[in-house]
Amino acid sequence: MSNVPYLLLETETDFGQFVADNQSIDWLAFDTEFITEKRFLPQLCLIQVATANGVYLIDSLKIEDLGGLMDMMKNPDILKMTHAGENDYRIFFKLFGVLPVNVFDTQIADGFLNYQYPLSFKDLVQKYLGVHLQKGFKVSNWSKRPIDDKQISYALDDVIYLYGLYEKLKAALEKRGRFEWVMHECQMLCKQSAYQSDPYKDLAQSRTFNSLKRQSQIFLVRLMDWRKAEASKKNVSKKMVLDTKIMYEIAKNIAVGKSALESHRIIPNWVTTKHWETFSDLYDAPETPEEVAIIKKYASPIRSNMQRALTMDLLLGLLKYKAMEYEVSSNLIVNRADLNQMKLEPNYFPDYFEEGWRRELLGDDLLSWLKNRSPLSVEMVKNQWVISEKKKK
Repeated sequence: MSNVPYLLLETETDFGQFVADNQSIDWLAFDTEFITEKRFLPQLCLIQVATANGVYLIDSLKIEDLGGLMDMMKNPDILKMTHAGENDYRIFFKLFGVLPVNVFDTQIADGFLNYQYPLSFKDLVQKYLGVHLQKGFKVSNWSKRPIDDKQISYALDDVIYLYGLYEKLKAALEKRGRFEWVMHECQMLCKQSAYQSDPYKDLAQSRTFNSLKRQSQIFLVRLMDWRKAEASKKNVSKKMVLDTKIMYEIAKNIAVGKSALESHRIIPNWVTTKHWETFSDLYDAPETPEEVAIIKKYASPIRSNMQRALTMDLLLGLLKYKAMEYEVSSNLIVNRADLNQMKLEPNYFPDYFEEGWRRELLGDDLLSWLKNRSPLSVEMVKNQWVISEKKKK
């Protein structure tokens, strides 16, 4: 059990006192414990907070109104500190519609000092503070009450070292002139776009989707929308409404009719019996311009275009090379979602490339190529490979 003194807040009165006591703070470190299994919306079970005034464990299962803490998240005068805080902020956005202001993330910050991004909190605490943490309760049942001593110790460890990490990281970043880079990057966590995912992104990697006829492709898109709506209405996971594998099998066979679904060995009989009318209506409805746009976007992935694929591969290699020169993790330059989008859409270019540290690191020429993604000219000249851009006509 950790020897760090803390306050366990289980009543609205206790929470109100915490808010009142921390109105003038300059910084707030926090972490959350939550459950997402079998749920559409996460269950927020515990919020650990450290400020200059003390350490607090907020029982969010017992305290319904967390508005005071959400106000702190939006307060520009309070620096919010997290490690891999994207998931924590995502929960606040989903449950309370709150976007943070003025944030610092230790995992992101460390990525600007070495190539090994992302490192775990345990590794960072060991690396910068010389403290060895015992981990093992990440998937504990955080909805169980009372919270036991081992869970409390784990929860406290996740916040009591954040301010010390911040100080160490800030000093190292300022020494290399990169603190502003990190603060600029952390502002990505303050934007709504950080918590909005593309519901159809998996279609781009699906051979089944690309093998379907147009009407069945549109049906699959509708089926995905229907599944999400049902999961939201019942607050269960999408898989509990309809397993992904079964969903694709339905899309492959829907054109043949009800009998094809009933005789399919993978599709449970109850699925067809319960939902056939819904499936039939989804399949027969006329297509919309929005659905046509989705089909156009995902039905012809970039892997079918060898020239474009090779261009992207070389561009990514150059990005990694520049990151190595600056000793910055290449994973920070472009996130996976945007990378996949760039592969799919020749004209897609994330706006965060246009300003800040990426422009300084990559340079205008490489950014121009990244934006235009023109075909390449590659040749050997005097024992040197020369790679040049073929300008678009």
